[in-house]
Amino acid sequence: MKSNSVEVIVPASKEDAWALVGDFGGLDKWTPGVESCRVEGDLRYLSIMGSEVVERLISINDADMEITYTIVSGIPMNSHEATVSVADGDSGTVVKWAFSADPDDAADFLATIYGSALEALKKKLS
Repeated sequence: MKSNSVEVIVPASKEDAWALVGDFGGLDKWTPGVESCRVEGDLRYLSIMGSEVVERLISINDADMEITYTIVSGIPMNSHEATVSVADGDSGTVVKWAFSADPDDAADFLATIYGSALEALKKKLS
């Protein structure tokens, strides 16, 4: 299993960034390629380029501004866990997407996807 993370500094308050990041059912509002998003219980169903990806919410902590989830199906992986967090940084509000995935090449693929999503978040918050 390989761990990695990507992060971006966004031109917004922590609260404004968390309003988007912490909305488990709102990924389609700011993530490129996500055509639709719906939540049923602790499962999030994403429509991405005609395919369905299912993710399970593990935890959400509004006080710490962290959300943790795992990919259940739709992307061929043996295991996956990711935490997206919002925090104060030296140069502004930092949004970090930390994750681990098996196989290792899935982590490299996800770094690109998550990095693009964070850049889109930055643009949305500008």
